[in-house]
Amino acid sequence: LINSFGPTEGRTLRPSKSMPQRGWSSSSLGSVIQAATAFGSVTPTPSDQTRKISVKLKNPGRKLQETLDDDIRKGVALQDCLEKFGTHWVGGIGALTSGKPEDLAKGQHLAQSVHTVEDFLSHDWATSGTRKFITLCLHYNGEMAITAGFIVASVLGILEIHFEELRRLAGLRHKLGGEDFDLPSVGYFGLLTGVVAFWVVLLFWQRLRRLLTASSRMVFMDKICVNQTDPVLKEKGILGLAGFLKITDRIVVLWSPRYFSRLWCVYEMATWMKLRKPLEDIVLLPVAQGSLFGLVQVGMISLSIVLVWTARLDGFQYLAVYTISALVCYLGPSHEIRHLMKDLAKLPKQIADFDLAKADCFCCSVNHKMPHTDTTIPCDREAVNGKLNEWFAACKRGRTPVELFNGYVHKKLGRQILRWNGGSRVRYGLTMLSTAPAWFFLADRYHQIYNVFMAKNGGGVLAARLVLYYLSVCLCAFPSAMRMALWITLLMEKTIGTK
Repeated sequence: LINSFGPTEGRTLRPSKSMPQRGWSSSSLGSVIQAATAFGSVTPTPSDQTRKISVKLKNPGRKLQETLDDDIRKGVALQDCLEKFGTHWVGGIGALTSGKPEDLAKGQHLAQSVHTVEDFLSHDWATSGTRKFITLCLHYNGEMAITAGFIVASVLGILEIHFEELRRLAGLRHKLGGEDFDLPSVGYFGLLTGVVAFWVVLLFWQRLRRLLTASSRMVFMDKICVNQTDPVLKEKGILGLAGFLKITDRIVVLWSPRYFSRLWCVYEMATWMKLRKPLEDIVLLPVAQGSLFGLVQVGMISLSIVLVWTARLDGFQYLAVYTISALVCYLGPSHEIRHLMKDLAKLPKQIADFDLAKADCFCCSVNHKMPHTDTTIPCDREAVNGKLNEWFAACKRGRTPVELFNGYVHKKLGRQILRWNGGSRVRYGLTMLSTAPAWFFLADRYHQIYNVFMAKNGGGVLAARLVLYYLSVCLCAFPSAMRMALWITLLMEKTIGTK
C-alpha cells in the first residue's frame, strides 16, 4: 500500500520536525469540511463572470492540485485567528453562503504570504464557534496560563505571610502531628489574582507572545487563507488544499461527532498519507472539552471560595460542607460531561464504520446550487474520487482503491487516534487546567505552611508533610475526582439512560 503512491523521483518531501521522514503518516482528518462547505463556489452575486467559471469547473477535467502558486500560498498568525474572542470561528457556513460581500470579506486582510505553516486547523463549520475558540485557547495557551496564574498567586501568597493587612478573613484551626495550630487570619488574594491571571493569559497569550518575542505561530484557517471574494483565487485555493497540507508541519483537528462523515476529511487523510507524514503529527481535540472546561472551572472557583469562607469549621462540619459543595458544583457541568462522554464513545464506532462511499459533501447536499445565488457548483466528490483513484491505482491486488483506503483508516489511522482519544479518555492535562483554581487556593495556604515550619518542635518535618498533603490534593485528588465524575456519568448513561 505504501508503494501505491508511486515513485518519489522529482518530488520533494519535507520531513516532519517531530520525526524523521519514514513510513506512514496521516491526514488532518479534514479541514475541508470547511472547504467543501465554506468554499464551494461562493460568490457575492450571480454575475455572468461567476456563471461562466462555474460552468467551466463542472468539466470532468477539474483536478485537485498538490502545488501552490504564490498568489494563494497564504497563512494567518495565530493571534489574528483567535482575535476578538474567536469572531472568525463564529457564524458557521451561513455567513459564507449568504452571498453578502461583507460576510465573505471578513478576515481576508489578515492572510499573509508564507513559505510554510506550522499547523493546519481542520474543523467542521456546523460546530459551535465558541467551543472551537475555547478548545484552541486551551491547546495553545493552557500551559502558559496555569504557569502564569500559579506564579502570580504565589507572589500574593508570599506577601500574605509578611503583611497582615492582606489576610482579611477569619483564620483556621488544624491539628498536625498531635499538635494544634491556630492561624488568626488567612488571605484570599492568591486565589483571586491567580484566577484573573489565568484567564487573561488563556485568552490573550498569543498576542502577548507577539509583543514579548516579536514572533507568531503561522497557521492555516480556511475562512481567512482561501480568498472568499475572488472566484478564480477561491477555486485555486480549494483545489490546492493538498498543497497547503504539503507545507504544513502538523494537523490540529477540532473534532465533533459529524467530522468523519465529511468527504473532504477523507481527502485530507489520503493527502497526508501520500505525503508520508507521521501519524503522531495528528492532534485531535474534541471540541466538547471546551465547554466542559469552562463549567468545571466555574465550579472549582465556587468550591474554592466556599472552602476559604468555611476554613474555621471543625473537621466533620468542614467535610460535610465540602462534600455538599462538591456535589452542587458537579451539577453545573454534568450536562456537558454527558455530552463529552457520548461524543467520545462514538469515536471507536466512527472509525470502525468509516467508508469513503458514505461520506457527505456540501455540493451534493444542495443539489449543486449555491444557496441565495442559485449559482452552479461543480461536484467535489468527482474530483476527490478521481484523485484517490490516481493515488491508489498502483496496488489494487484484487481490492478497489476505496477498499484499500478504508482498510488503512480502520487499522492504522484509527488505532493511533483511539490510543489517545478513544472510549471515555480525557487527558490528564485537561483535568489539570480545569482544576487550576486548586493551585491558586494553595497559594493562600503558604502562611499556614510557614506557621507550621516555624514551630519549635519538628516544624520542618510537619511543614513537609503539609506540603505533600496539599500537593497530593492538587495533583491527584481533584483530577481524580473529575475523572470519576466523567466515569460515573458514563456509567449512568449506559445503565439508566440519564436525560
